Amino acid sequence: DDFSGNSTSAGEYSWSNQTSGAGAAVTNIAGEAEHPGIRRFSTGTTVAGYAGLNNRLTFLDPDGGDNCRMILRLGANTGIILRCGIQDTFTGADNTDAYYFEFDPSLSANWRFCTSAAGTRTKTSSSTAVAAATWYRLEIKVNSANSSVEFFVDGVSLGTISTNIPTATTGISLIVQNDGVSSTSVDCDLDLVYWYNKSLNR
Repeated sequence: DDFSGNSTSAGEYSWSNQTSGAGAAVTNIAGEAEHPGIRRFSTGTTVAGYAGLNNRLTFLDPDGGDNCRMILRLGANTGIILRCGIQDTFTGADNTDAYYFEFDPSLSANWRFCTSAAGTRTKTSSSTAVAAATWYRLEIKVNSANSSVEFFVDGVSLGTISTNIPTATTGISLIVQNDGVSSTSVDCDLDLVYWYNKSLNR
C-alpha cells in the first residue's frame, strides 16, 4: 500500500485506524519526491496517547516465508515508543505474537528488533541509531521454516533472531505512542507497507 488515495481507512489491507488521547490523529499529507503517498500518525498530547493503523490482525498464519517492508520517518526521536511490523498489537501494549521493530529511546537510541510468541519476547538492540526527520526502510524476512527471522534497515542486516518465533495468527500494524511521561505530540509518517510470502505454493 503506497497510501496514494484520499481515504485513511481504504487500501490493499483494509486499514483500521487506532487513536487514543487528546489530539491523536490519522491523516494523509502531501506527497514528496520519492514518497508519493504519506499517511501521518500523530500521538496527541495525552501522556499515554497513541496513533496507528492495523489490518484485521488475524489474516497471517506464521508458517515461514513472510516478508514485510515499511518506509517511515519520525518527527522526533524522544518521548515516544514505536512498534511496527508483522504484529498483533493495535494499542499501546506490547505484542503477544509478532516479528517487529521497536524504538524506545528510554531504553536505547537505536533500532531494536524483536520477536514474540505467546507473550514471551526476544529483543535485541542494534547499533543503528534512529534520527528524527529521516526516512528509513525497515524489512523483516522470515525463513521458509519459520525458525528464524532477519531484520534490515535500509538494506543492511541488523541481525537474526531464532527464539520466540510466533506460530499464532497475526497481522500488520504500526503504533506510535507517547512514552507515558511526555505530552508533546509526535508525528510518524508512513510512506509504504509491502508484504508477501515467498513460500506460498498454490
